[in-house]
Parts: sequence; structure tokens; C-alpha cells
Amino acid sequence: MPSRLFKPLLLLLIAVLTSVLLSCQNQHYNLPALSEEKNQLKLPGKIVWHDLLTESPEKTQHFYEQLLGWQFEPVSLELGNSELPYTLIRNKGRLIGGMIDQRKIRAKVDISQWFTLMSVTDIKSAVATVKSMGGRTHGNIVELGERGKIVVIEDKQGALSALLETRYGDPADKGFPRVGDFLWNELWTSDINQAQQFYQSLAPLKAEQHHLSYAYTSFSSQGQKRFGVMAQPIPDLEPVWVSYVRVQDEISLDKMLSKVEQLGGDILVAKQKREIGGHVALIRDPSGAGLALQTWPKAGEE
Repeated sequence: MPSRLFKPLLLLLIAVLTSVLLSCQNQHYNLPALSEEKNQLKLPGKIVWHDLLTESPEKTQHFYEQLLGWQFEPVSLELGNSELPYTLIRNKGRLIGGMIDQRKIRAKVDISQWFTLMSVTDIKSAVATVKSMGGRTHGNIVELGERGKIVVIEDKQGALSALLETRYGDPADKGFPRVGDFLWNELWTSDINQAQQFYQSLAPLKAEQHHLSYAYTSFSSQGQKRFGVMAQPIPDLEPVWVSYVRVQDEISLDKMLSKVEQLGGDILVAKQKREIGGHVALIRDPSGAGLALQTWPKAGEE
């Protein structure tokens, strides 16, 4: 994946998200709770949500409906006296993410991108930790109504994500990700050791080194694998979080890739075998947001 596809995008995303959050300091969004059970379950360290910012929601929705079979459920967010269209994304009926029409936040440039949200138990304490560990926040903590409190952060190496303290609890771990679910999240960074220290300071994450031909560390909490960290695989690419969606097998992946361009997307990196298992390809949806498609046929196999 060419570095030019990510570096300008991340810088723009930081700038726009900062301006959006700062403009909302005296207002409140009212987003739906992540846990439909509202059981107050807390799973710090887990990537609990994915939001997609897109400049072309209609084309993007059609793309994922046809490619992955996702369902889209529009809702309205209250912002002062106005509303911001927001769309819940479901896979086989279960919530997996959301979509925001970036045109409604008056972005002057295209910032289409998938965005990861990590659970923390105390967001104020987490913000203090981010700063003490050499990271920074973009804007202040923002209230999201039933969803909880969010803050956009940048780690010491420059990777952008968000921390979320849910109001009613985090989505429970419900077995192995199904086909079409988010399977994995990876941080591509310039310094694995510093990244490990940074994220372990935010949540009770246990690190495990894997014996591959390259340095790879996975992190777990509550006995579950949460995400991986590896050295930046592409020269001159800024540190970035990459999200993976589970595909059943190689045949299914080939069929998907054959439809990507027909549906208005692009294949950024062709299918290749991964040393950790399965096959993967990197694609870009019609809005320009990148996503990895990863085969993983055996449920429960790590």
C-alpha cells in the first residue's frame, strides 16, 4: 500500500476531528449504547467499535452490502438544535460499527477512514496517562449520550485512535468472530517497545511475542486476544491502525476481490499468504477508506 494513501489522510483526519470535537465542547451528541444488553460489562483494552467516516455514504453502503452482506440502520443524532445522520452497521443482525456522513460535519477535504475505539474504565485517568506517556489528545473528552465519553488520541509514534468509556457497558465477547465480523486490529508502528508500554499503561493488556520472521506482538485482556502490533511493513508509512474483516476461505476471498472494482472500490494490495495464517488483501471502498480482508476458516484458531 503506497504511503501516500495514508500519511496525508491521517494528518487531515487529525485536523478535522480536532475541529469537530472542539466545536462540540458545549454540545452533546446522543449516540446509541454499544451494548444492547446494557449490562455494565467493562472490557478495558478491547477494540469495542469501528466508525467509518465517508464522503459518499450511499455508494459506500451499497459497496459493503454487496461485498460483505452488512446491514445498515439509519438513526439520528442530536447536536444542539440540529441532527447529524448516523448509520449503525450490523453483520447478521449484530452491531459491529457505525457510519458517519462526513459531508454533514463540514469537512473541507475528504477524510474517509475507518476509525478504531478502545475501551477504558476511566477516561479522565486515561487522558492523563496518554499525556504522561508522550502521547496527546485532540480536543477534550466529549459526551456521547447513551454511548458514553470519547476522546481522540495520538500515541507517541503518531498513530491515531480513540478511547471510549461506555455508559452502559462494552459489547460482550461472544465467541469467535463470524464471517463478516471484524476479526482483528493491528497497529503498524515505528517502535514496538514504546507502543507496548503506551497501550499497557491504558489497560490491563498482556503481551505475547510470536516467533515469526518479523517482530510481532499480540495483546490480550480478560483472557481474549485484543490486537496485534508489528513494525511498520511499508517504508515511509506513518504509524496507523489497520482493521481486518473475517472472510471464510480463499475461494470466498477471490470472489470478493473480483467484485471490488465493479462496486466502485480498489484493491490496494493483492491477495497474499500471511505467515501468521490465512490469506489477506487490502482494499479501498468507494469513499477511499482502507480495510483488510482476512481469511480464517477455523473458528477458535488463534
